Amino acid sequence: MTSQLALVFLVIGIPTIYRPGGSYLFTTLSSLLSSSSPDDRSHVKLVVQLSDFNISYHEKVKGRIREMFPKELSDEFILMHNASSEKYPALEHLKQNFRDSTMRVKWRAKQNLDAAFLMQYCQDMAEYYVHIEDDVITKPGYVREITEFIKESGSSWSVLELSFVGAIGKVFRNSDLPKLVSLLTSFYEEQPIDYLFMYFKSITVQTKQYVRIPTVFKHIGVKSTLVDQTRSDGIDSLYFYL
Repeated sequence: MTSQLALVFLVIGIPTIYRPGGSYLFTTLSSLLSSSSPDDRSHVKLVVQLSDFNISYHEKVKGRIREMFPKELSDEFILMHNASSEKYPALEHLKQNFRDSTMRVKWRAKQNLDAAFLMQYCQDMAEYYVHIEDDVITKPGYVREITEFIKESGSSWSVLELSFVGAIGKVFRNSDLPKLVSLLTSFYEEQPIDYLFMYFKSITVQTKQYVRIPTVFKHIGVKSTLVDQTRSDGIDSLYFYL
């Protein structure tokens, strides 16, 4: 699906699914709002994709977003999108690799598809697309810092990195999204999303890594969306706000 909204400078894509133990999504949205100015928000859109298929959970999330951010929804700074279950293949009998359990293989395969369909939805909304997760915070002036980083990085890049962690804070040109969507949907069961982002750099002949230090996004999630898994990948804590 291609958006018919007016083109802005930056769209930030946030896929979210039910998380056992509680959601970080509203903390993430509050951080993105409080750390941006009214002028910033005229050049940026946040797209929240509800990426599981539990309709009652969707309505709860949407209701809380409407309650917490009515003006931002009215101004189309925040947009909400339901992932369509019809677009997903049956996530069964997937390749077992990296010594991952069947559950983890299915989880990471769906994460690839969630990202691909969100990028497809956001295509042509903005000049640049930033992929984050629903359990991050940012810093005051993040829009200005991202804008400056894009400008100072020149033209010889396919992926800019605003965080060291996984798939968080990866910047892509709008013109590259169709190729990236194709990669993610073709190899969703082969590799985790951060590996596929890395391969995207390789196949587009990006020879240098562009990482923004200090980082722009900090990962705060401890409880994973994968049942009975915890996460402790806080490397960005070493670089955030320095």
